[in-house]
Amino acid sequence: MNKLVNPAKKKSDAERERERAEKARLRAERAKAVLPVELEPERIIPLSDVEAITSLSIDSLERHHQDKIIRLTKRRRGMRLKHALALSQAP
Repeated sequence: MNKLVNPAKKKSDAERERERAEKARLRAERAKAVLPVELEPERIIPLSDVEAITSLSIDSLERHHQDKIIRLTKRRRGMRLKHALALSQAP
């Protein structure tokens, strides 16, 4: 059976490269965004960063500190910076 198919508009390599560069620029701008000092502890950081700060594995964080983990999307999870710092200073 022959089906009618609309061919997808193909983007040139230059167009794809421009889009990638724009996305990278926007990500860099968001990363540079500075919160006021009183709000910085409320910032949500990825669990990979929490793992580096606390020296606890992500598995341990999920098992023992589930109450502090925030589900950002279906796949992404994070934790408030103040909770990560508190865990890093715990005995």
